[in-house]
Amino acid sequence: VSSTYRVVRTLKTTSAVAIRLVYVGKHRLVRVGLFQSIATQPDVAVVGEASDPNDAVQCFLRHQPDVTLVDLRCCGMAGVDVVRGVRSLSPTARIVAIARNPADYTTLLALDAGVMGCVLNRSGLRELLRAIRAVHRGRPALPREVDDALRARSVHQMLTPRQMEILQLIGGGL
Repeated sequence: VSSTYRVVRTLKTTSAVAIRLVYVGKHRLVRVGLFQSIATQPDVAVVGEASDPNDAVQCFLRHQPDVTLVDLRCCGMAGVDVVRGVRSLSPTARIVAIARNPADYTTLLALDAGVMGCVLNRSGLRELLRAIRAVHRGRPALPREVDDALRARSVHQMLTPRQMEILQLIGGGL
């Protein structure tokens, strides 16, 4: 952890912060950039971090954050395990995921596991903060692409296996 982050963390923990955030992500450079960006926000503070998905649940227990931010881009299926682990300890935990692809299998599994908000890796700080704040208030925060992927998947789940087979045959030109 950089000394800049420690100073920001010390200053913010002494003042009233509305949203306490724990971040789970593998890449140090991304973590430092995220911490510095969030440090500019008066109502959000990073209170803990985990670079290893195995440590993420312990970090959650230690800091009891208002929102947990899980970077699925680098954690992959382990990120889904982080979501499941946190939700098993606290069924009301509020979790935001950073995803690479809105229709990716890992993204959809993370949503099934209990993620309330999601931002895509191409999103900016404004979208990320909007999702964190919405989830903190108990509201879902999903980009349109993720919402569309969920709806498309739910249509497929309503079809019988035979109906899916017929649709695939039609799609193949029969």
